[in-house]
Amino acid sequence: MNLSLLKQKSFRLLVLGSFVSQMGTLIQQFALSLYVLKTTGSGALFATVIAAGMIPRLVFGPFGGVLADKLDRKTTFVSLDFVSGLVTLMFSVLYITNGRLAFHEILIYVMILQVINAFFEPAISTVIPSIVEKTELMSANAFISTLRQIAMVISPMVAGVLFGTYGLFTVMLINGISFMLSGASEMFIEMPSMEKNDTPLTAKLVMRDFKIGIDFIKGTKVVLAILLLGVFVNFAFSGMFSIILPYTLIQKYGVSESRFGIYMSIVFIGMVIGPALGALWSRRASTERIIIVGMSLVGAMMVGLSVYMSPIFSGIYHSQMGVMLGTGGFIFVTCLLIAVINVCISTLFQQIVPLEVMGRVGGVFSTLIMASSPVGQMLFGALLDRIDPYVGFAFAGICALIGVTVFKRLTSTKTKDRAIADPVLK
Repeated sequence: MNLSLLKQKSFRLLVLGSFVSQMGTLIQQFALSLYVLKTTGSGALFATVIAAGMIPRLVFGPFGGVLADKLDRKTTFVSLDFVSGLVTLMFSVLYITNGRLAFHEILIYVMILQVINAFFEPAISTVIPSIVEKTELMSANAFISTLRQIAMVISPMVAGVLFGTYGLFTVMLINGISFMLSGASEMFIEMPSMEKNDTPLTAKLVMRDFKIGIDFIKGTKVVLAILLLGVFVNFAFSGMFSIILPYTLIQKYGVSESRFGIYMSIVFIGMVIGPALGALWSRRASTERIIIVGMSLVGAMMVGLSVYMSPIFSGIYHSQMGVMLGTGGFIFVTCLLIAVINVCISTLFQQIVPLEVMGRVGGVFSTLIMASSPVGQMLFGALLDRIDPYVGFAFAGICALIGVTVFKRLTSTKTKDRAIADPVLK
């Protein structure tokens, strides 16, 4: 990673704002999951809350991508950070007033944040390629990813302690403040001004621009390959990480919330190491090759974890510590590999997609990938009371292997990407 990037004011502010916001959000997500699981005790309801948050992304994702290319991007993501902070603080007041958040209130809160996020993500995704040279994209993405993974390592432990000691109100208060601090930091980022677009924004225009994003993906085989890989993997791994793993350890093996938080912090250390490893690996192999090898290993690790958790090896572990150590080893390596793959995918996407259509393409991209998450989460949540969790781990591994097979076939037979016609870029 190139630490000299921190000398650039805009990149430094982006790093600071992203880290603070990411920490607050991850702490709250973890604590809210523990709260729902603790108050309902149901795998299905637990999955419903997580999956319901994806629905707004599917509905508003196309609009978010189009608006990112039409409105001033900086104004958009700064304003939305402040709005997210206000919404979070309002619900924290509701919690402290009533002494609890009802199940339907949690659903409403999660869905509001995801509506905001549907517009925020396409706008913020354009910052790095706007302020960093193409030759520095891998280093910049590795740096941002490393800090994001550090937040993922720290947040479960912090969330477990805060939730167990002070309750959900404190966690929500911290997240609301983190949104405000992030927005304040992002106000000083210097980005190239966009060409003013006075075309009225209509439903017809939104659908036309959404189709432009679809056409770009269809005509660019590498982007299409990344999309299909993301759909397969997101379908399985969103359910594996957010549903199967916490349900298995907390509900089936009785692991406490604080101990589970420490467990997740330790296994997520792999995600801190991953981006640096990806930057080094990229000097010896192409990004496509790294994705193929890395995702193949992820599939193998999940199949191995399934075998370990199956009745065949149930005699190996007779305690919480035994199952935590065993699963922790597999998840640690999986997290490391996923972090490497994420850096490569982000860099590949930013190198291929022109900045002027990145919002529209990114909106379509994220919408289609996110569509697979609630399906997988609801499926796993509904089946948890009927099947042993080891079957879910095997399914995640198989999906990863299928996804990487499709990716390999598309990228190994690709021809030179066809040029995008002028109307697409307008």
